[in-house]
Amino acid sequence: MCVHARFCVFVAALLLPASLAAERIERTFRVSPSILVDVQSHSGVVSVKTWERALVRVAAVRRSRAVEVHLEQTTNRVQVYSHVLQTHIPGSERTVDYEIRMPAGAALYVHLDAGRVEVAGLRGDVKIETVVAAVSLRDLAGHTDVTTTSGNVIATNCSGRLGINSVSGQLSFLATASRVLTARTASGDIRYEGDLLSGGSYEFSNHQGAIKLILPASASFELTARSVQGEVINEFPLAPKPHGRMTTPGYAHSLLGTVRSGAAMVRASTFSGKITIQKR
Repeated sequence: MCVHARFCVFVAALLLPASLAAERIERTFRVSPSILVDVQSHSGVVSVKTWERALVRVAAVRRSRAVEVHLEQTTNRVQVYSHVLQTHIPGSERTVDYEIRMPAGAALYVHLDAGRVEVAGLRGDVKIETVVAAVSLRDLAGHTDVTTTSGNVIATNCSGRLGINSVSGQLSFLATASRVLTARTASGDIRYEGDLLSGGSYEFSNHQGAIKLILPASASFELTARSVQGEVINEFPLAPKPHGRMTTPGYAHSLLGTVRSGAAMVRASTFSGKITIQKR
């Protein structure tokens, strides 16, 4: 593999009309299995899937000559980014869609303002930052860190460590088997549906909005749940801890206790929202 390979698509926007039919640009890089793929774009869809090949393939579809697409490789990373040359162009012409195939053990960083990020199958670390772009995570096994302003996040069948933070996005976790999960949003709802692993730590918090945990009837966990102005609804029999507020299923502003042997730790807190701990 070359120590430094560079591929750059550049269009002189002042000399050519801005709009054009969708143009596809594709490039394949030979990489080490632990390469970092760095994606930065303004708007569009970033779709990332894996394969068992020591290659990164990037296919970009742009809709305007007022946006240039850069695909570059250095020793330890592949850089994929869009640059808007004419700031006055409408949002629809700023869009670039990326389809990326990469080794499953590689690391990924994505920054996207608007659109959608879809990531599936990675075992390496993943970091995603968006403004209003939605995020879909599936079958991830590494450490995943997501930050959005108002983009919704859905994580399905993820087993690695998850840290999800948003200002107003909705956060959903389906069939998740993570041992460590942190979900925080200021005004969005949080929904968790899955098992709790022995020794696991699960933290859910918002300022306003619902927090709903749907757990198997056999779940074993220590619970700390508090809503300052809302209510806590619990369907599990709860053995009290010192200063616990409630020992049986029902309604309260706060709950502190143990379900079965307390194999996992669950913390849920909200200022004015409702917390529900429901049997599946």
